[in-house]
Parts: sequence; structure tokens; C-alpha cells
Amino acid sequence: MRLFLDTNVLVSAVLFPKSPVAQFLERVIEHHTIVISSFVIEELYGVFDEKFSDHTRDLENFLSELTYELIHFPRYVDRSQYPNVRDDDDLPIIASAIIGDCDYLITGDKDILEVGLERPVVLTPGEFQRMELENVEETE
Repeated sequence: MRLFLDTNVLVSAVLFPKSPVAQFLERVIEHHTIVISSFVIEELYGVFDEKFSDHTRDLENFLSELTYELIHFPRYVDRSQYPNVRDDDDLPIIASAIIGDCDYLITGDKDILEVGLERPVVLTPGEFQRMELENVEETE
């Protein structure tokens, strides 16, 4: 499966390498394709420059060690092609996941979680883990 990771998931994994989000990421990279967009990379560096500048090296190391598919986000997006979002900053995340042909968009952003996309399915890291566990139990 193709999993698009939102910025907030990656920030948590970088800042808290022993957290449930980081552990989630360690598990999913073995069985799924991780997809990140150029927009998310830019946003990550912006967040770290503004709020966590003492952890920029951690971000760089994290991204250099993470195996992921990078998709390039276009500079212009036709809003009419995508669902309405309350927060304009969420549109590039949703559009990137759609452009990247992802099965799931993994986020902690409540606004994105409430958009109601059919594909990609939007879940928190915890919801995705529970779904996978249920699928494993059903096949046993």
C-alpha cells in the first residue's frame, strides 16, 4: 500500500524517536511504500527553522535514512479539482496524496481527518495500526 505522510506525523517522528508515531513509522516502512511530497519537505524545514532549529540536523538525518518516494507538488493547483477544505494550508497535503496515487493519508490534523475522502483514506497513525491488526486477525 502507498502511505502519504503528513508533516505533523514526520515532525513527531523526528522530535520523539521513541514515540508511538516513530514506532508506527518503523513498522510501516517494512511493508508499505512511504510517499512524501516536495511540499511536505519544504514545510518540514520551515517548521524546524521556525520552532525547532536546534533539531534541524535530526531532521536531515531522519530524511536521509528514511526510504520514501518523493513526488513533486505543482506550484499551482486547481482548487476545483479537489475537495473543499476549511484550512487552505491543508489543500497541498490532500492534493499531494491524490497526485501520488496513495491508498492512505496518515495525519494527525483534525481538519484533514474530517474532509471525508474516499481515496486516499485518511487515518491517524493509531487508526491505521488498528486497521492493520484487524486485517491480520481476520486472515488468521
